[in-house]
Amino acid sequence: MKKGFQQLTGVFPKPYRMAPALLIYLIIMVLGMSGCSGDSQPASSITVAGSTSVQPFMDLLAEEYARLYPDKPAVNVQGGGSSAGVRSVLTGAASVGMLSRRLTSDEAAENLNVIVMAQDAIAVIVNPQNPITDISLEDLCKIYTGEITDWGQLSQVTQGTQVSTADSPGNQDSQATQEPAGQGSSEAEEPDNAEAPFQGRIHVISREEGSGTRGAFDELVMGGQEVTPRSIFQDSNGAIRQTVAQDPMAIGYISLGLVDDSVKPLAISGVAPTVENCRSGKYMLVRPFILVFQHDVGPEVRDYLDFVTGPHSREILSGEGLITDGEEAAR
Repeated sequence: MKKGFQQLTGVFPKPYRMAPALLIYLIIMVLGMSGCSGDSQPASSITVAGSTSVQPFMDLLAEEYARLYPDKPAVNVQGGGSSAGVRSVLTGAASVGMLSRRLTSDEAAENLNVIVMAQDAIAVIVNPQNPITDISLEDLCKIYTGEITDWGQLSQVTQGTQVSTADSPGNQDSQATQEPAGQGSSEAEEPDNAEAPFQGRIHVISREEGSGTRGAFDELVMGGQEVTPRSIFQDSNGAIRQTVAQDPMAIGYISLGLVDDSVKPLAISGVAPTVENCRSGKYMLVRPFILVFQHDVGPEVRDYLDFVTGPHSREILSGEGLITDGEEAAR
């Protein structure tokens, strides 16, 4: 044994040789420090995955988090859909899952932590050239089952509020009127530019299976009925918005917070999709934005979740059209 220590210490030049006991002590210290440093290493990034409806808002919060806390781990936000968000958390591929619907019974049985991040309205959208401004919930369901296939088949109440797509902006307040039969009206008395009901084949745009927005739409609008297979299925809110913006005959549905000037949201049975109407319960197409995570997440993830649910983030989300109070209505 002594010979072995001598061989070990003999590799150093004579002025730098040290006693065997001291050498062993230093080796133990180095190994111990390397092991401790590995255990205390913080996460280099936090992965958040799931709903494409929640994704744009989470992107905003992640950017703000990086700006305010540059020394904190970066937040990597990914899409994939609500169902994929839950699976990512269960498999460990993501620390936080995003859902734009309620948990299914199977998902709830996994006993994940759940946070209601905000509430969002589903806005039914058409092209700005479409003169229709209101649709009944019944007609909306019939469009998506395929029972109604032409804009001219909508209820007379809706048709009576239309204006021609050819009207100039200055004439948008004008409204088509019809005189009751038997009061002297005749075709000869109608002006050449008389308004006609908006007609044409409806192009139905829907989300794909597994989408949180689709799940919420099925629950709130379809009532267990199937969406017509003749629909055009898109994989994100942005894709639906772009499709409707380019097609005057199209109808789709997206998060209210993602509505912009390229599309027009419809009132549902006379109630406009506004934050105030959602809070009051008048507008019924409202769903929760949910975050799920395991019970044993690290402190870096909990710090980020505290930020997401804090007052600064709520102010940001409110400015983007989401509802950040009254969560009880969404549970």
